[in-house]
Amino acid sequence: MAAKTASAEQMRFYHELGKQIRKVRELRGLSQKDMAVYLGITNQQYQKYEAGNNRMGVWFLYKISQFLDVSFAKIVFPENPNNIIRMVSNIEIKEHIDFLSKYIRNMAHELLD
Repeated sequence: MAAKTASAEQMRFYHELGKQIRKVRELRGLSQKDMAVYLGITNQQYQKYEAGNNRMGVWFLYKISQFLDVSFAKIVFPENPNNIIRMVSNIEIKEHIDFLSKYIRNMAHELLD
């Protein structure tokens, strides 16, 4: 099966997301290498994420937000006039919500067992 290519809208989303992550990283005084080491990836791979050339999953974004000591929402939904949430298709939002719902249910079951 061929890999899905990102639409122009998705690429704008990931570019804006990468810019927001870079902004917060720099405010925290961290290098790209610091981020790459924490995430367990190469510096080159991390640079691609920050440049918006690679897609990021919810768990990956969560790990970034934890390391940067900033809320997940602050990274994904920065307060600016061009709020990147408008760039996400309804399908992607549903996929993320479904993933998070399953994750939360699994965590709740683990805690209750």
